[in-house]
Amino acid sequence: MTTTSTSDTTATNNNYLAEKNNLLMLSLPHHALPSDMMLKTFDLEYNCIKGKMKPVVGAEWSYNETLTFVDFDDEEAKQALSLQPSNNNTQHFNPTIIREILKQVQEDLTRVLPTLDENVYGFGKQVARLAQLVHIARRMNEVSSSLSLSNDLGYVVDQGADILHSFLTAFLTNKERDKLVYDANLGGMITLDGLKNTEADFGNGR
Repeated sequence: MTTTSTSDTTATNNNYLAEKNNLLMLSLPHHALPSDMMLKTFDLEYNCIKGKMKPVVGAEWSYNETLTFVDFDDEEAKQALSLQPSNNNTQHFNPTIIREILKQVQEDLTRVLPTLDENVYGFGKQVARLAQLVHIARRMNEVSSSLSLSNDLGYVVDQGADILHSFLTAFLTNKERDKLVYDANLGGMITLDGLKNTEADFGNGR
């Protein structure tokens, strides 16, 4: 797999000694493949979580996918949080509003925390939620500092970052029950749950 900042190219190559050019494979429906590789008629159907899989004949295929630019804040949020004096942000962000937001973030940092005994998907969702809370707190600190507003809850961003750091460190040091592992037979990354159960990971197990 080769990846740049704007595109993602994935190639699948199976080297079989005999009949390798006539190897039958099934591709996910969102993979755009050359029409000459696709079987026009096929007497079986196989459905996966992404939809009906497409039959492909050959030993190798590749597809290009244009990646979208993703930022922490969308354009409307950036405009609302713009620190230019001309936007008169003091009407929208006064110390009371910022304090209420940070109080809510501080409270949410103690709720629905990740657990190391859940699956990777659930753990990732909860860690992403923590990261979003830390980002909100950081942005509130930036606004209050730029506009010289009082802020007695500025420490919340460090509090959240410490919690996020602890969970990420535990995951990256193999403290998670459902670990990410390399599939030596088929290649690629898979979870331990996915190795044991094809229905795990919302139907994406092996």
